[in-house]
Amino acid sequence: FSSSIARQGSSWISIGASKDVHGNELLWGPSFPDKAGQVVQRYALSKQTFQDLGGPLSSPLNASQDQQWLKNTSWSVSNGSPWARTASISKVAPRDQARNAGTDTSDFCLSNQTPGFGLDFDDDSLTWKPGDTPGTGVLSIDASNGYNRTLWAYVRFYDDGGNALSDSWTSVAYLSSVNMILGVPMPTDPTTLSFAWPAEAASAKLVHGGLGTSRWDNDVDWNGTLLTGLFQLGIPIMFLLIGAKLDESLKQIEKDQATEKACVEIGYAIIGSLFSNALSVPNLEAIFLAMADGFAGWLVHQGMEKVQAWLLTKLAEAAIEDALPAVSVVFAVLNRAVDLVEIGETVVEVLASPATYELDIRRSMPLTVTVSPDPTHGTTQEPAIWPTDSDHYEVVVQYRGGSFFKASGPLLGATSSTPQTIEFPSVPEGGQLQVKFSTYAADNTLLGQWTSSWVDAVRPAAGEVLALAGCIQEQLVALSAATVYGYKQRLVYNSEAAAHMWQPGEFALPSAVLVGGQLELTSTVIADFQANAITLGASATVVTVASGQQWTVEDGAASYACLLRTGYNPDGSSYQEVAVYTANAPTACLPLDQSDSGHNLGALGSLTINNKAYKLGYGWTASGQNVPEQGGSGESITAQINTFQSISALAAPEAALAFSGVGFANAPFLVYDKYGPAPLLSVDQSFAGELDSGVVSPALAQQFAQWGYPLPDGVGSTAVSPGSHWTIAQPGQSPLYQLASNAAANDVHTYPSALVSQRNFHMQPTSSDPHRYEYQLREVVLRDGVPFDMDQTSSWGRMTLPHINDAVVHPQGYVIAAHYAIDRLEVLKLPTEPSSDAEAVPAVVIAGPGTRPGLLRGPRALSVTADGRVLVLEDGNARIQALDVHGNPVPSFAGARLTTLATDEAANLDAGLASQSLRTAFAAAGVALSKIWLIRHAKRFYRLSDDGTQMLVTSDGRNLSTTWTIADGAGVVLTANLDGESIVVSGAGLQEITLDATKNMLTLDGAMLPEALVTALAEQQLTLVAPVTIAGDQFTLDQGIETQLCQGLVPPSLVSGLAARNLEIEADDPVAASVRIKQLSPGRAWQLCDRASGLTWAISADQQPGVLTVTALEAVAALTTPPTSDVSYLSLTTEDQGYIYVSGYTGDGSEPGAFFLDIYRPDGSFLNRTAGVNAGRICVDMWRNLYSLDFDAFMGPGGRTEPTVSMWTPSV
Repeated sequence: FSSSIARQGSSWISIGASKDVHGNELLWGPSFPDKAGQVVQRYALSKQTFQDLGGPLSSPLNASQDQQWLKNTSWSVSNGSPWARTASISKVAPRDQARNAGTDTSDFCLSNQTPGFGLDFDDDSLTWKPGDTPGTGVLSIDASNGYNRTLWAYVRFYDDGGNALSDSWTSVAYLSSVNMILGVPMPTDPTTLSFAWPAEAASAKLVHGGLGTSRWDNDVDWNGTLLTGLFQLGIPIMFLLIGAKLDESLKQIEKDQATEKACVEIGYAIIGSLFSNALSVPNLEAIFLAMADGFAGWLVHQGMEKVQAWLLTKLAEAAIEDALPAVSVVFAVLNRAVDLVEIGETVVEVLASPATYELDIRRSMPLTVTVSPDPTHGTTQEPAIWPTDSDHYEVVVQYRGGSFFKASGPLLGATSSTPQTIEFPSVPEGGQLQVKFSTYAADNTLLGQWTSSWVDAVRPAAGEVLALAGCIQEQLVALSAATVYGYKQRLVYNSEAAAHMWQPGEFALPSAVLVGGQLELTSTVIADFQANAITLGASATVVTVASGQQWTVEDGAASYACLLRTGYNPDGSSYQEVAVYTANAPTACLPLDQSDSGHNLGALGSLTINNKAYKLGYGWTASGQNVPEQGGSGESITAQINTFQSISALAAPEAALAFSGVGFANAPFLVYDKYGPAPLLSVDQSFAGELDSGVVSPALAQQFAQWGYPLPDGVGSTAVSPGSHWTIAQPGQSPLYQLASNAAANDVHTYPSALVSQRNFHMQPTSSDPHRYEYQLREVVLRDGVPFDMDQTSSWGRMTLPHINDAVVHPQGYVIAAHYAIDRLEVLKLPTEPSSDAEAVPAVVIAGPGTRPGLLRGPRALSVTADGRVLVLEDGNARIQALDVHGNPVPSFAGARLTTLATDEAANLDAGLASQSLRTAFAAAGVALSKIWLIRHAKRFYRLSDDGTQMLVTSDGRNLSTTWTIADGAGVVLTANLDGESIVVSGAGLQEITLDATKNMLTLDGAMLPEALVTALAEQQLTLVAPVTIAGDQFTLDQGIETQLCQGLVPPSLVSGLAARNLEIEADDPVAASVRIKQLSPGRAWQLCDRASGLTWAISADQQPGVLTVTALEAVAALTTPPTSDVSYLSLTTEDQGYIYVSGYTGDGSEPGAFFLDIYRPDGSFLNRTAGVNAGRICVDMWRNLYSLDFDAFMGPGGRTEPTVSMWTPSV
């Protein structure tokens, strides 16, 4: 970089006028008499300097996010959840309960539509204060901003039909950034958001806007963006350039309402007025460039006097004048920061965050779910029992549109037949909901499931409860350590049939084909070979190896071993057949041939499956395909080019064949929704015949009734597609249900509903430039006979980085893509409808290189589990990591056992309390739980934190002192003392000054000079000279109050201490600890999360009486064979019950025996290994059949080069 500057000479940087977005020059304001009225200057980097600056700074910026010593300084970890979190019940404010008893019992609940990214809502703080008019009131919720950026909250109300009650947003409050001290993010108190609720409103949308990379909304994002640019970027940059220390007074000046108003109005006129609502990733740079041009003039502009007055108490005027032009340099290069502390924190977080956050608030209703065991797991004399190995259940209430509520509890397995009743006291009213109830073994293996139909989320009548009921259906048995995968068949193209076909590894001929006990190539044998994708040539012959027992069919270079063997029927009788062994298991290995001449498979792309549609999609790079390039001249290309294809996973792959027909210079990517809509129940395939004939037998009706869906009298069936798709209806009426074959059973769905998810896409590269291109998501219609539409101009979203290596569709409505080379993921929330390419929603970039949870090193594959965890296989970190859709690590794998607790802790845990005895037990095991408590009184929060010797009390980052020392740059020292309701200020040669304590105490605690003190000093001819520092004596209490805090009580010493400072608190104010307890099952199971450390533990009743077991929960599971120079990992997939499959190879991958398939249990522990699974990519269907995209190639239609796809099956 220094060489670049030297080569450019003085042209590496220039100086010019600071201008607004209209090109107008900006002038110094009256706060700076020596400069007032003059044009403000700013520096600008040359294009070459801008280019060359990236390399030297990107490495330390990435490294700073993975250094343990910078934890909670440059980075922090927030644990995630696989399901979008939703708030619980709202409450009437405690002191208003008596006054409002019987007048209004409105309950509300909220659903966070954009969780994560540093914005957190306290579910328990949601309160409702009824107004005098029925239906009106004030709703309040506490919000915390954990990132170093400012957000602004707005609200809009909607009626029962979802129609907005107004055309504009109503401003609610500003949400300040996290407290920063010397570049270190400090605990920041929440902000209480309160707003009046009109009687005609059925719901509301609470949004927060600020600086971000996606979801830009011009109406709500500018205030937060401008304040971030000023207070979290521009001013800190200037202090860093000067070398001055920033204190908490910056936060206090930002909170001044008049200051906020002036900063936003002037900043928007200078920086924001030209931008449109289409702002997205590329235009985010335009915001920074506009700030580079205009920040200097903005800061010293007329109207910004309050900020300038504060600034002049901290910095000398000359220092400001010298440093101000250089601030533009930092804005010009975005994240190429002068310093990687405060600036790095803001840039990294902003570049991984959306600009707009949405929170839906609805009136709520109670819901009750009652679920019984599988009725077939019992008799008419004995009630059905839960699955033998069942340990616990999980129930998820899902709303159309992506909101989820979740509950869990214990199950007693074979010892219990009692139905489980789960109560949700508060779920949103309106829309439609569906309930999914799942039973699990102790290692989280799925054992059974019930899914309700979609029902209207409407309370049956005033005061009543919406009640749903059903029965589970038990699932496949668990895999065992003895389970191995064996090769079954592979995809070939058969020219005789002019079709893609499955060619098995072996097949059988009936012994009746033998002629005189010998195998001959009769027309029947030739036809059987053809049915198995082998076309025998006219010169094929049979060679006898052992007369009457063993033969070889030789056909040119091909040879097929045939063996007479004995088989057995279920009744024990025997039969004979001729086994034919094709020896066609994949054998090709690495490296692949990337040459352009001939037919060479150069690279493997995607492999994806839609289980409900039975469709496999895959992509590859090869020469000899003879296809034109998308958007090219139309000339066929025989050199290496990227294409993709989709086939049926059933018996006839050609039936659903779709080929891209064009190639791409950059690899496209196919991604299908693996899971799709869940059925209400599944019935045996034996009913297919009667369904085809229009009959619904009593036996079939009984199965519907058993699972809670009784059929009315007189129903019949209609075959939509004989043998595979039917409807059930009463004569002359609309269908009630539809059934679809899934190859092992017939799934039952309500009518009408989608049987197959249509969230299937191909990601189309936008350019042939190998380094600069994006991806547009194009819809793929998975229906037999429907080709890929390669001429689409509508997009479902935009991936913003090149070189996608893997991708998944998430059940919550996201598409997530992985970029291996840069250790990044992109997350795209799918919109409700497509848009033009220009308006396509951009993805958010998350993760980054590193070893800590939330970062990646050497990602090699991506998958998603049925419960919503995003799994990343990391070659460099030798692990599987579980993330949520926002990149937060999800503690879900079993870690080490920490300690045990006495069962009398259960009462405290059920009450959500981490007792002192629990803390002692953790400490004895080597884990010191954080000691931080937050007590809320009205809209003020008091934070109590143990610093090791005493308990420090703060509020909104202020120290709540009683004595302050004020010192300026000229050596003047003043002392301020709290004296009752007054503050007395004294100093050498100064006549004592008395200030009103209630108006000025918190200003001093915020390290700011009260205006009344500045005026009083001026009257005595004293003006303090920058820099002015203010230090208080703090408010501390004895550590012994921990006993009361652990019990959820307000310590009396805190009450008296605050009273002495003219501050209020009451004994019944709520106390919240940083150690949070989540009750999973009363008296039996809990999760403990230390929010300060980010660590999580599972606490559960042990088999030993009198003991609760504490086990660590980890977001990562270690791979059983750590990658070395001898081991490499290739692919990752999961199946419905949570088992994890990992493929890889040893050495250089040049031998088939070097490849392996590892299976891990749902809790992350290793299960077994199958050697010789020679596969480049893998995926698993719902019946645990494994499909592999192989290194072998064959000639497809027209002689095009295609990779083979193989199927592998588990041992019984």
